[in-house]
Formats: sequence, C-alpha cells, structure tokens
Amino acid sequence: MLFTDCSHSSRLSRAVMLKMVVWQIGLACLVGAVLLVSAGPGFGLAALVGGLLAAFFTGYVALRFFAVRPEAGGQLMLRALFRAQAMKWVWVMLIFGLAAQLAPDYFLPLIIGFMVSFLVNWLALLWYPNGVPRKR
Repeated sequence: MLFTDCSHSSRLSRAVMLKMVVWQIGLACLVGAVLLVSAGPGFGLAALVGGLLAAFFTGYVALRFFAVRPEAGGQLMLRALFRAQAMKWVWVMLIFGLAAQLAPDYFLPLIIGFMVSFLVNWLALLWYPNGVPRKR
C-alpha cells in the first residue's frame, strides 16, 4: 500500500486537486487576456470560458471522486472516478457541440482556452508531494 495514513493521503490528494483548479483558472485568465488584446473581446471571452470549463470539470471530477471515503475500498473509488470522468466528457462534448452550432466564430478560441487549461492535468503529474514514499 502506497499510503499508510489515509487522512494524510486524502489531504495531499485534495491539495493537488485544488492546486490544479487554481492553476486552470489562472491559465484561463491568461489565455483570455492574451486573446482579448490580440484578437478582440469576443475571442478573449470565449477563451476565458473554455478555460473555466476545464477548471469547472476538474473540480467536478474531484468532488465526485472524494465523495467516496477511502474506507469504502479502491474498487468503489475507481468506479466513482470513471463515472465522473465519463460524465465530464459527455458534458464537454455536448457543450462544445452546442457552442459549434450557436457561436461558430468563437469555437476555436473556446477550444484553445480549454486545451491550455487542460494542460494542467499533465503538469499535475509532476507535482508529486514531498513526504510520500515512492515505490522503487
């Protein structure tokens, strides 16, 4: 078992998820500001909304995952994670499909904002907290 203290691992996991959401919101604001200055207010707003969507759905997955107590077992926690991820992608595809139909001129900046903020999911793999034993 990787963690011996469930409360310690839970705190670390929640801290990483909160850090992910905060970074995603920050990147959404940054991309929105860059496109606001370079391409205009509509593009900037679309990029901001795309980035905030990524942050919102990261928070959604985290809340659904952490709703299951570690004492319930790994199988239930994994099931909650998979269900939350599946629902996230269903909603993302529905929102993007709707955006492509209703505002096709702003679809590309929406996707750009989402993808830039979504990069935080890859960066989070590097945020291995100190004090957690690694398998060798």
